[in-house]
Amino acid sequence: MNPRMKQLRTRRPLARLVSALSALLLVASCGAPAVRRSADEPAEDLGETRALEVITATLNGLDVRSSTGWEVDIGGEERLRVDLHLGNGDFGIEYVTGQDRADDAALPPPPRTRELQILPGNGDDARAQLLLLDERSYGFDPHVEHVQEGQTSARDAEGRLARDVTDFVQYVRGQGGP
Repeated sequence: MNPRMKQLRTRRPLARLVSALSALLLVASCGAPAVRRSADEPAEDLGETRALEVITATLNGLDVRSSTGWEVDIGGEERLRVDLHLGNGDFGIEYVTGQDRADDAALPPPPRTRELQILPGNGDDARAQLLLLDERSYGFDPHVEHVQEGQTSARDAEGRLARDVTDFVQYVRGQGGP
């Protein structure tokens, strides 16, 4: 065997090894794709504090006074302490969290559609009408790249919440409320 062929045969396994390692490193550096949630499972919800800030700002923008501390009988063991009471009338807004549902079995399940959920009071509070805003309806994806691909952003979720409050205020005004 000529010396040139012998030298090529010796280098080929080394070249193959280097090529295989390079390919392996290239694939490993790409990393696994990001875990994506479906559109039905937003990664985060607004949180009660932020939601109440958005609701209060929306009410203020609509010149609707609100207060806290109103309790309404909704048919449970205890009266529901409503997040916001509108004016002095029979209307209120409750932002419903998972903890609220765990604490009060009288709260109905969230609606399956995007319609507003209005819960009437019970007994002496039968005239009360409460807008229930379920936290799961205001979820968003915190990842910019997912939002750019069409997932809901925090700003979109806040906008939807503000629109729902505005729609409820229009309903309340149609009923003679503030």
